[in-house]
Amino acid sequence: MDYPRKAIRMVRDENMLDFTVVTDHACLLNGQQFFLGFADTEDAQPMDLVVFPGSESEVTLYEEDRYGVKHKNAGECNTVNCTGWASVRSWDEFFEKLEGSPFAICKFNHPQTPSFSTPGIWGFRLDTINQQRFLDRFRLIATGDGTDRSGHLVHEYAYSIALDAGFKISPTSSSDSHGQIWGYFAAPGKTVIMAPEKSKEAFLDAIRNNRVYATGSGNVKLYYEVNGVAAPATLPETDTYAFKVKIDYFHYNPQTEVTKMLVVSDRGEYVETIDCTGKSEVTFTIHSDTARYFYLRLIDRKKNKTFSCPIWTGRAPIPAPTQPLQPLDKKGFTAVDIESGEDASVVLSDDPYKHFRSKGVTSTIVIDMQSEQTISALSHYPRLVSAHELRDEGQIAPWYLCELPRHFRLSTSVDGEEYTVQKEGGFRDFAYEEFVRFPETKARYVKLEVLTTVGLDSERKDFKLSHVAINELTIWKNA
Repeated sequence: MDYPRKAIRMVRDENMLDFTVVTDHACLLNGQQFFLGFADTEDAQPMDLVVFPGSESEVTLYEEDRYGVKHKNAGECNTVNCTGWASVRSWDEFFEKLEGSPFAICKFNHPQTPSFSTPGIWGFRLDTINQQRFLDRFRLIATGDGTDRSGHLVHEYAYSIALDAGFKISPTSSSDSHGQIWGYFAAPGKTVIMAPEKSKEAFLDAIRNNRVYATGSGNVKLYYEVNGVAAPATLPETDTYAFKVKIDYFHYNPQTEVTKMLVVSDRGEYVETIDCTGKSEVTFTIHSDTARYFYLRLIDRKKNKTFSCPIWTGRAPIPAPTQPLQPLDKKGFTAVDIESGEDASVVLSDDPYKHFRSKGVTSTIVIDMQSEQTISALSHYPRLVSAHELRDEGQIAPWYLCELPRHFRLSTSVDGEEYTVQKEGGFRDFAYEEFVRFPETKARYVKLEVLTTVGLDSERKDFKLSHVAINELTIWKNA
């Protein structure tokens, strides 16, 4: 049980970090001894390093979807400044365990990642667990670790899902190394806390108030204002947002120079793209009378990403849809990828384990319902695979994740000639069936254009030419 002391000593002696959180993985034989190790080490050796005890709690919930497939919901949550640990089977039990740590702050760890225990991707159902007890405790969410190994390619999309659901949350980057030796699989990503001094009290106050951002390279200094107010903040409601962004670095490294910045808003949509090459300060204005939040997604020369803390506009979070839906019977429907001319009817098979793989880096699926229908939504059920299957097939998770559809355009037509665009946006909830709702309309044909993949969105050279893997599609009407 000397691991906490060893980890603290190694971080202290390396002298590269201002703070660290050393966590267990909810499987200690003697949790009390683990946490006592922090106090022993700090008492025995005064240091400039600020150390927080923590825990990676296992929250295991299982749920069957409408196809009868069992998914693992929830997953793993990091707690900062806690005095206990938890391996639980319900959220009620999780919060009961936290009662002894009133000042603990929680983080959604790897919020979307290929599952080991069930097919598919683990997820947290962020749009349904936004009750007050979650909003009070959870202030952090992982957006990656500076690499694209394992499931990190799709972590970032959960950030906007959480903000849409009303969480006051900030992005983090951490290694999640699961090693007893410091530095084992350590990743370059870092979490930056913006605090006036280096102390536990100042750091906890900063985390609780969202003065936190994640830098994949570990090297980006980031500060931004909107309408003269420093982020994070909640602004007076307006329709004009004047941004001033300052970019600097902790040390000189031309490979980590930021070259592009995307402004992300409601539903994870990119509302502005800025060329930052060679610039230390950027100013621009965005006009919107609907935006609920903004955050920045910065990309450097090596395609590492930095995610800023949010700024809120004062508008209420996006309300959850209340209109119930009913799936159409797909018997007799056909589907074709008109880019390749290939039959794509497998996406209508009602078999969630089958998918269509495009020939190119985009795909346009046209579904013929054979007769005119009144419809109001289309859903995509993401490809099912487990981490164990990937290993057995000699694949690594990023290649599977790269092929997931990202940005899309959805159109409908009565005659198959003239199409009306119903929705443009991006898929981002890869753990569950995702619904694209639109105003009720009459149509015979539905066209789904997949414009980019997760691989292309990552901007990593190795992933940009990924094919598209489209899984089960369902057309819905109002119930």
